[in-house]
Parts: sequence; structure tokens; C-alpha cells
Amino acid sequence: MAIKFKGHYEMNWKNHSKIIITICIFSISFWCPMALAHTAVATVKNHATEAFGYAYNYPTQKLADENAVKACRSDALKNGVGHLAKQCKVDLRGKGPGYGAVTCGENGCGYVTGFDDSQAAIDAAYVLCNTYYTSCNTKNIKYWEDFVGFGR
Repeated sequence: MAIKFKGHYEMNWKNHSKIIITICIFSISFWCPMALAHTAVATVKNHATEAFGYAYNYPTQKLADENAVKACRSDALKNGVGHLAKQCKVDLRGKGPGYGAVTCGENGCGYVTGFDDSQAAIDAAYVLCNTYYTSCNTKNIKYWEDFVGFGR
């Protein structure tokens, strides 16, 4: 059975069903969860300047956590506090898209995520660190971007 439209366009049910199926597939793929980037920062309590690690843009939170802890343990060994390496734990997980940054001082770190540009994240991390801790690092502040899977 054919359907007639103004302008002499004719569509049969076979073509019509293809269009409906295409729309359904597009709708399903649009609403399915996308692969998101995951971030984690790990430290040893009260030794963040000697044992610190971070991981970003990982496909799962588990992988980000594991790699941040691994980096923290490596940093502890490198900085002479290897006996504390097993105490590395995740302190921060990224919650959404944007730039993140971290800087550490005596006894702790300032972490931020979700900023629109890297310099804003770096500045915010320093201000946060300086608010709660002393001797916060002012050079080579670590930053990253998490946009994979979030869309821009």
C-alpha cells in the first residue's frame, strides 16, 4: 500500500519502515551511556609531597584508581618513603568534564576538577591548597583535561 503526499511524493511501507527503524536506532544510540573519561588522584596521608599519583582519561573509574595508586607508590619509592607506598589511596575522583589540577603542600593537597580552562584550574588548585596547607607548590602544578566522552 502506498501513501500519497502533496507534491506527488509516494512512499510505500517498506521505505517507511526503514525510516522508522533508522530513527529508532539513532534514538537508542543517542540515549545510551557514552564512554566517559575517568580521573583519580592518590596520595599518602600527610606525605602528599613525597607520595602522589594521578591518572586521567581512563575508560573506567577502576582503571583510573588503579593507575593513580600505582603512580603514587612509584613516587613514594622514588622519594625515599617506599615503606609508606602501601598506604597510597585515592583522594579524588573527577565527576565531570573539564580541566582539573592539583598542587600539594605540607600535609595535604588542593584538588579541583571541572574548569573551562587549564589556567583557571591551576589557579583554583593553588588557592585551595594555600587556604588549608602551607608551602604549596607554585611551579609545575599538575593539570589534566577530561573531555573524552562528555562532548563539548
